[in-house]
Amino acid sequence: MRTSFRLACARLGRWLSWGLVRSCCVWLGGCAIDDRHLSPSSDVPPGDAPSSVFDVIQSAAVVRGVGQPCAGAKQCKSGFCVDGVCCAAACADACSTCSAAGSEGSCVARREAECGTEADSPGIAAPSSSLPSAQPTSEHCMGDAECAAGYCASGICSSRLPLTRACTRAAECESGACIADSAAPDQRRCCAACAAGQLCTAQGQCVNPPAGAGDACDGVTPCAGGMRCVDGVCCLQACDGVCERCGAGGMCSMPESDPDCPEPACPPAPECRIAIPTVAGQCAALRRCAACQTALAPAGTPCRDGGTCDAGGHCIFYDPGTQCTVGGTTLHCCPAGSAMLGARVDQNVWKCMTLESGPGEPFLDAGTQRFDMHACPLGSVMTGLHAALNYLACQFPASAISSEFVDGNPATQDEFPMHVCSAGVMTGIRDDRNEFTCGL
Repeated sequence: MRTSFRLACARLGRWLSWGLVRSCCVWLGGCAIDDRHLSPSSDVPPGDAPSSVFDVIQSAAVVRGVGQPCAGAKQCKSGFCVDGVCCAAACADACSTCSAAGSEGSCVARREAECGTEADSPGIAAPSSSLPSAQPTSEHCMGDAECAAGYCASGICSSRLPLTRACTRAAECESGACIADSAAPDQRRCCAACAAGQLCTAQGQCVNPPAGAGDACDGVTPCAGGMRCVDGVCCLQACDGVCERCGAGGMCSMPESDPDCPEPACPPAPECRIAIPTVAGQCAALRRCAACQTALAPAGTPCRDGGTCDAGGHCIFYDPGTQCTVGGTTLHCCPAGSAMLGARVDQNVWKCMTLESGPGEPFLDAGTQRFDMHACPLGSVMTGLHAALNYLACQFPASAISSEFVDGNPATQDEFPMHVCSAGVMTGIRDDRNEFTCGL
């Protein structure tokens, strides 16, 4: 740069005094000037003399990029100064401009009002095209607009993306590498050829992942640096695709094959539950096929014997006389897998509720007392009653009863009407006082 300034000072010798030229040279550290520069030369064209020292220095030193203001082609790196700006092309078409707002430096068509046609501008032929033809691939370029393929990679038109551009697969990139972004690993950019597990910087260079990426993790051992614990690995990426898994270096990978899951042959949904449709296209290669699953049916869904489902997935229904034999005694019992919720002893009708799951075997209780009434052993529930003998059929459910309360006069009534537990199921009864013990 200083060499250019020195040449400018040398040119000043044609028009300026020796003192001013000397000062210029001293400021720049010296330049070779002799007495021949002290007077104007006769071979200098009129109007070529600079108006000031700054004009000379500026014209000698400034080389401007596309889109920057210019006064002549020599100031532009492209070699084209059109409409007062450095242009990417000659832009010689009469109906083109290189200074359109927002497109400075690119040759674009003028607005119709600014460009004459054969009809309104006699003697000027209408151009065959208002834009210069785009360069084919492998031609030199200064920007994407000059390339038919749309990409200018390292000064050459290419059908593939240049370094640092966002990408989704390697085939899109001129470099043949589409690598996870070091700043946002869930995104990718065209990069130099990187080693396995490396990331790509904003400049298209390869860097190693941060410390801890790919380390084992669990719910107790967190990941450092904001990384996520995915598939037991500290992961840089979300890896939330059904066939993605996090592996070495904290990066997502896909199995080589991704067969669709076969449609499972699911059994009918249990009472008061509904089947969840399986999801097609899950990843069989990673054993991520959807299993048969169910969800609670909405409260009020019809169930057995005219009953309805409650919000907890239990079927609530009336039983008018199911018989069971327990410990050699025949009793009126709720059907297997259910417990008593209420009783109308004078009509021999029980209100029953299905149990959670996996109940134990029923057994006979002839006299356990609790709360001054006959009750099943603590933790078990009533499934049947022989009122005349004061015998109870009892059963330990999958989840044992943990608390009890007395539901008595005034008794909780339902629409039957009959006395029912206000919550939970029956664990004991004193019919002469219309009292129940209820367990939760």
